[in-house]
Amino acid sequence: MSRCLAVLAVIAFLVYQPSASANVYKRGYITCDNFQRIAGKYKTTPTESDYAVAYAFCLLARNAGDDVKALTILEAEADRGNVGAAYWLAIYTATGGTMVIKKRDSDSYNEAFHAYGRVIHLINQIVNYPKGMANPEYAHQYELHSYSNLVLFSYLKFLDGLNGSDNSFLLRSPSYTGDRNLKLYPKYSPYTLDSLKQVVENAEICANLPQKKHFEKLLYYRVTSHCRMMLDFTRKMLPLEKKRLTLLNDPSCARDIETCSAYREVFFDQVIPLMENRKKQEKKIRNMELAALKAAMAGK
Repeated sequence: MSRCLAVLAVIAFLVYQPSASANVYKRGYITCDNFQRIAGKYKTTPTESDYAVAYAFCLLARNAGDDVKALTILEAEADRGNVGAAYWLAIYTATGGTMVIKKRDSDSYNEAFHAYGRVIHLINQIVNYPKGMANPEYAHQYELHSYSNLVLFSYLKFLDGLNGSDNSFLLRSPSYTGDRNLKLYPKYSPYTLDSLKQVVENAEICANLPQKKHFEKLLYYRVTSHCRMMLDFTRKMLPLEKKRLTLLNDPSCARDIETCSAYREVFFDQVIPLMENRKKQEKKIRNMELAALKAAMAGK
């Protein structure tokens, strides 16, 4: 189980006190092993924050049409400053309600970005965070994953915007004879520069996060390393995107980007290779993390 999934698994220890009569429910990567017990606890003490969040978690896991009820509870708890409640709301938003971490809802990138920003805002309001939390040993995951996801969703907005912008002009090109069902991503295509600047802003914060006592060292290393890589990538991408947009504002090029050599040079010879290199760097960081994990497990 990954660290992010571990967070989902420990929303409250009350959810995971199995009994013979417990109802087990699963949705995506989240599991509620004791629905009856936590439902009973919540009904007895509905004002207890831990019970409320755990109950909402179980309602989502049960996946029986109770989403509105669960989200209402989580929203109320987040309004009261509950970091965990805000985090589950962010995951729900980012995944389109599937609770499958890798299945992100492309229509909700803006909403997911603001949802993870809310988590960070709540954390920053708490003096001596995570002291006093029900599961302080998992607090680093709320914090580090939220910072990381601010960078991720800024980048995803840029990526879809870039593809949508290119596809839009491609479909207008008289010489283009390919697929006519290309995605245009109108929510993001006009704002590629804004999205890149958002990546820079959040990657700088994330890359320079100080090591805190409650941070798990390996996760801290992975997140900050990835943010540094994204910061370097975005600083190189910004001038290329400005150049690409300048060419699209040139009628002689925008009329047919298939035959515009200047546009093709920027897009295929500079933008695409830079993005492919980003993927290689991401893989390198992941491999270094795995090597460090293996070494730690071997006691080295």
